[in-house]
Order: sequence, then structure tokens, then C-alpha cells
Amino acid sequence: MQTDQVVVNPITDQRGLFSYVTCLLALLNRYEVEKIPIYADWTGADNYADPDHHPNVFNSYFEQPFVDRLNSSHQIIQTSEGSELLNEFFNHKVYSFAPEVRKKAARLVTKYLRVLPRITKLVDSFCDPLKNESILGVHIRSTDQFNGGHFHGQSLCLHRYLELIDQAVFQNQHAKIFAASDSQAVIELLRDNFRNLITYDCTRSLDNRALHLTEEFLGYQIGEDVLVESLILSRCQFFIASPSNVSTMVTFWNLDLPFVEAMKGILNYEPGL
Repeated sequence: MQTDQVVVNPITDQRGLFSYVTCLLALLNRYEVEKIPIYADWTGADNYADPDHHPNVFNSYFEQPFVDRLNSSHQIIQTSEGSELLNEFFNHKVYSFAPEVRKKAARLVTKYLRVLPRITKLVDSFCDPLKNESILGVHIRSTDQFNGGHFHGQSLCLHRYLELIDQAVFQNQHAKIFAASDSQAVIELLRDNFRNLITYDCTRSLDNRALHLTEEFLGYQIGEDVLVESLILSRCQFFIASPSNVSTMVTFWNLDLPFVEAMKGILNYEPGL
């Protein structure tokens, strides 16, 4: 391959925002050695589309990683290999928090994944008043992972999150708890149990249906919400992670963030080491 080529990875299915992002990271990892630029074409991500925003959903949240190198003279190579490369990138685990994966992904995120300034402004507006506070971050994925109280046939074990939060708060009783979840019921449960809970004002599911697959919610907004929440979580002093692309991205945004996998050893998703 020559450097006058560009790889375009079109989105053809409906998934979560960070599932798309991790596929892009796998492609960047694949073609970086050959110095071939990638164009993220998310025009097919209808679940995040909005007529008031860019038709390419990627451009609604991020700057193109090679915006300065793309021109009409490039030979376009379309590829759908992102999902296949993802297995190799994550060492054939569904959600990998393994140190070598995290380090590799964090480097690519820092180099290529640039959030739009208006997204960063939302994060700053939330975090700046809390800059002198000790913040414990927790992400609890529910909805499409929650079906009658089960995750892949095993208990979701919400009590495990409560135990971990209790342990962290016991060590630092002045800490605030920033909770992120796609489920309003989960947030209400946490409010009932912890007085120092803070949340970002965003759209959440009221009936355990996945937001990115629910037509009545504004597509762009749910993407913005989860992106902002993940970036806020990355600025916390400690993080309780769930088996989710949202949680793995939090650890990629901030390579120095200490964290614990809430479901490690409990669920059968083969967590990282």
C-alpha cells in the first residue's frame, strides 16, 4: 500500500458509541505502521443521527484523526475489518482492562481521538467546581446487559457495586461519588444508599431498554451524554468499572487512573488481568 491511499471504515450496524470507537482504535492500530490515514465514516450510525448535527456522526463528537492529510486525490479503500481486528486488539476478550491493552489503547486515544471543544467545555463546566474535592467514580451498565437480573445468564450483582463503594467511602468519608449509568433505577438505588452522590444531568433508560436502540430518545444527545460522563469519570481519583466499552474507554482516557473491575471473577466475560 502507498501513502496516497485512505482507509474508510463505514458503520453498517447499530451499537453503542464506544463500540464504534474501539473498532476505530483497532483500525488505527492496524494501519498506523503503514502510515495510511483513516477516515471515520459513521453516516450509517442512525441511532446517533440528528438532522441538526453533522451527517457523519463521528464529526458530531470528534475531529477526524487525519483531517490535515485527507484530500480528494486519495484512493479510497473501504474496509469492514474493524470488528475482526477488535478481537486481536483486545486479546480475544469481550472487555479487556489488561495493562498492555490499556497502554496501547491510551496511546492511540491520546494521539488520534480529539473530542470537539464544545464537549470538553461541558466536562470542564461540571468538573471545575469540584476540583478541590475527592471524587470516586462508578459506572454501572444496565439496560441491555440487564434482563431479569441477569448478565449473560449470571446475576448482575448490584450489591457488588454497593460493597465496593462502601469500602471506598469508608477509607475516605469526605469523598463524593460520581455515578454514571444508563439506568434511572440504578441511579435511584445509589441515591437511596449514599448521601454524597452526584450525577450528570442526562438521558437515562426508565425501562431497561438500551438507549442507543430506543427511537424515542434523541440520538445525538445520548451520544453526547455518555461521552461527557466517560470524560468526567476519567477525571475522578478512583474508578469502579463495569464490563462495558464505556468503562474501558474511561481507563483509556486516563492511563494513570486507579480502578477496580467490579465484576472481575463474578461474570463470565473473561476480564483482563
